[in-house]
Amino acid sequence: MSNLVKTMDYHVEYCQNSTITEAWSVITGSPGEVRDADAGALENTASKSLGNFQVQPSFVVVERKEEGNIVPSFWHKQLSYENGKYAVRLGHRYLSVHFIKKGADKYDTYDKSLAPQIGTWLDAYANTVSGREEPVLVERAGFGYVNAFRFPVADFDLSRYFKVSFGTGAESTANGVATLDIKFRLNYAEDTSVEVNIGVAPESPEPGHISVVTKVEADKPIDNECSFEEKDKILDYVRKAKEAAKSVFFDLATDETHKIMGAKYDSSPTQ
Repeated sequence: MSNLVKTMDYHVEYCQNSTITEAWSVITGSPGEVRDADAGALENTASKSLGNFQVQPSFVVVERKEEGNIVPSFWHKQLSYENGKYAVRLGHRYLSVHFIKKGADKYDTYDKSLAPQIGTWLDAYANTVSGREEPVLVERAGFGYVNAFRFPVADFDLSRYFKVSFGTGAESTANGVATLDIKFRLNYAEDTSVEVNIGVAPESPEPGHISVVTKVEADKPIDNECSFEEKDKILDYVRKAKEAAKSVFFDLATDETHKIMGAKYDSSPTQ
């Protein structure tokens, strides 16, 4: 599946009943020389604004070729803060900032829940790489989020909630609904791709219900030379990726799912 036929003639502003359990942005740089001290310097700079971090266990293997130290971006350090509500991955020309739902905390809007955190980390990144002979260029920006739902198991049909043709008629076991995992990639625009994953699991913490989890992630190349010091330009690309992911998700969701989420619309058409 390579393209999505867009049918929405409205734009979702926000949802009263947030179902987002995680949202994140990913910013990656062009291949370059590895500076092992960068992640530590970045952490130290950001801590002045965000406080202390908790280091999360991580294991990353990166191959460095013998002919040089020029390698693609990668992360190798994972931190969390605000009691796990936020997490960040740092490394070689790599930055991802995550909101993670904890307890009663919920994702409000991008501008309230995630954008300020991304901005703070980009400020720290600009401070870390400032003054270098060669600018550290950004290559791609991405945005993704996970939504979790619980739907009644009686007469469950996934196409009632999302525009995909899978139901219990073809996917069932002796005890009810089987696990489903649906993945596909869409060309949202000429330069933006969106990957969609829909997972269905018969196990749910709520009796009589089934768990459905969606993951939508957009990836956008940065076509003009842009360095990690250009915060506003990077944030603009992240926002464009966010709008792509959001547009695909709400077009994939049916009207019934929109109602469950308490979707609120503006009067402008979706671009």
